[in-house]
Amino acid sequence: MGQGRDTLAQAASPWLALVGLSFAFRMPALLNAAATNSDAAIVGLQAMHILDGDRGLFLLGSGYQTSSDSFVAAAFFSVMGPTPAALMLSSLTLHVASTLLAYATLRRHMSRWGAFVPALALVFTTSCLHSFALYPPRQLSLTLAMAAVWVIDSAESGVRLGLGALLVMLAWTSDPYAMVLVAPLLAFAALHVWDSPRRASATIGACAGLLLGAMPLGALWYHPDAHHGVTETSTDALSRNWHLFATECFPWMSGTAIYAPVHWMDYARVEEGALLHAFQITGVIIACGAVIYGAYTIAARKELLALRLLHGTALATILVTITGFMISRMVMDKFSMRYLAAIALVLPFAFAPVVNRLGPRNGALLLAPYLITAAIGGWLGYGPYVDGPLPVLTGSGRANDEAQLIAQLDARGVNDAVADYWSAYRLTFLARENVRFVPLHVQQDRYPPYRLRFESARRVAYVYDELRSFEDRGQTEADFASMGAFSSSVERVDVGVFHAVIFTRK
Repeated sequence: MGQGRDTLAQAASPWLALVGLSFAFRMPALLNAAATNSDAAIVGLQAMHILDGDRGLFLLGSGYQTSSDSFVAAAFFSVMGPTPAALMLSSLTLHVASTLLAYATLRRHMSRWGAFVPALALVFTTSCLHSFALYPPRQLSLTLAMAAVWVIDSAESGVRLGLGALLVMLAWTSDPYAMVLVAPLLAFAALHVWDSPRRASATIGACAGLLLGAMPLGALWYHPDAHHGVTETSTDALSRNWHLFATECFPWMSGTAIYAPVHWMDYARVEEGALLHAFQITGVIIACGAVIYGAYTIAARKELLALRLLHGTALATILVTITGFMISRMVMDKFSMRYLAAIALVLPFAFAPVVNRLGPRNGALLLAPYLITAAIGGWLGYGPYVDGPLPVLTGSGRANDEAQLIAQLDARGVNDAVADYWSAYRLTFLARENVRFVPLHVQQDRYPPYRLRFESARRVAYVYDELRSFEDRGQTEADFASMGAFSSSVERVDVGVFHAVIFTRK
């Protein structure tokens, strides 16, 4: 009986370690969940609407991202309430699920700890994956894609291959970001169809899943509110995108450059020092070498077929991601490094052949420089949320100022206000819509009913956030005061970093 318990504990230990390390590494963001940004807050606002019976197809103000992540958040809200912590957990839980699915896929073909080592690439990540793992709205699409890998891997029956193809299409439907994964994953499924001893039934099942998954995608494309501009490509962008890729985006994504916030909505590169920078470059070179070794095992057929197929899928994803980045019209600045996140997502499969050949211990030693590089980049990328090796609960993370501001406005009969976009929707979410904030610029509206209420409200406020507002405060106040629709300012409310001016409409 003791041996059985030991065996169960040994089997569970890698799973528990992956979960524990994933949450520990992201504790700074979890502790400071109240400092969530407006893009993530919109997912939370829609989740609140879902619980109230409003089940829109698209994410608020978006014609291309669906509300799928909001449904996941709504499930967490139904248990924990509509809190920033619940919103953060909803997205992080999906990422942890992706990590465990990657481990489970590799575990079929590798030893327990052999599969654990490459899976660590999804635990210790740079800021590139932080924007996906901790902030909605596209995490579900990535988790569905990883689930497709797990289902297709080792599948022989038409049912499993059909389910895998369906999951690929649902990932694409959930968010267009998954487009970079579609071709590699469908090729992965096609190779399994070819290798199946029941090729005819496997083909029928895969095609059925593909067609079934194409139905919601087609309905999404032809919806009256659909917007397809985000998928536009052009070779005209090649020169600019290559420059951004080489100088900022790939270094940030890979960890050879560390960026941390100097302002809550802007990041600057941290000077690492020559020794650390040399270590970072070494770590990334080793990672690239591991990927190249996997390509060699494919060409020379010196590895298990299943691992060669997984590595081939990872390699195809890396090539498609980089190609898409080079010709995408959405690439604009250093923050476009998030469009390279699929590279980090498939690293467990890219690293698997070299770890399988060297063994868990030696494989871990080889990949340690890269994993440490990624961990340093990700940890320091939290900025004010960390102090050395320890997470820190900041004032903004507590949202005390926000709560006081909302209470002060509500007490003065102000239920509608205006602020910079990056402050507006997060404040609305933190206020649970008791006070509604609209962006200064109408074109940034994500939910028109807020604007209608603001325009018809008698008492409104302009709120300036020292951490997130980019406008000229004095000029903006003067503009509001000079509007014919408003009387002179009647009251000022200053709470911490927030400065509100309350106006009464004539």
